[in-house]
Amino acid sequence: MIRAEQISKTFFSQKILKNICFQVMQSKSLVILGQSGVGKSVLLKILAGLLNPDQGRAEIKTKNIGMLFQKNALFDSLTVFENLEFPLQERTKLSTNERKEKINKFLEWVGLEKTEKLFPDELSGGMQKRLGIARALIVEPDAIFYDEPTAGLDPITSRMIADLILRLKKELGTTVIAVMSDVMRAYQLADTIGLLIRDPQGAYFLETGTPEQTRQHPNPAVQQFIKGLTHGPLTGSQ
Repeated sequence: MIRAEQISKTFFSQKILKNICFQVMQSKSLVILGQSGVGKSVLLKILAGLLNPDQGRAEIKTKNIGMLFQKNALFDSLTVFENLEFPLQERTKLSTNERKEKINKFLEWVGLEKTEKLFPDELSGGMQKRLGIARALIVEPDAIFYDEPTAGLDPITSRMIADLILRLKKELGTTVIAVMSDVMRAYQLADTIGLLIRDPQGAYFLETGTPEQTRQHPNPAVQQFIKGLTHGPLTGSQ
């Protein structure tokens, strides 16, 4: 289980997050939506333990976590194989043969067979995203955090990435938290959806429920965001 308790964060006197609270049960998925710059990535890094909150805390009942960064954070100087081997060397005691077997299995899972000798800059954007997902999941984490996993991808590749995330979630029983701006992919990925809403005192979190409950949510800010309207409370206009 992952729990956020009264998380607040300020950068250089600018209040980013205010009293964020929610919980995600084991093997479930939460997708956090929000406008660009609202603090989604900051919240995700706090949950993953990469940033400390000013107030509150993030509680994760495991130390075995994985994370896909928005720009994948691949090692450009390492091959596909070496990018996947690195976390196995750092976090497991698998033998060389065991590592090779596991890497080949994950490359097959994400559709990157026969790419093990290529470097990241020889892969397309969608292939790099799949490699990033494989690297985040290869240690079989109990919880995984995705930062804009479909950003910059065409609609077909975006759907394929979301299908892959769901398949691996089912295979591994992993708890998922993803932050994104893509409403359609959020509907596809989420058991529960929440919206970060900008406020002068810092963005606050509104849990909107299942995808269907989110579609029908009465809050005007939710309706403005999911429908992509230019007028409404999120843009300070009516």
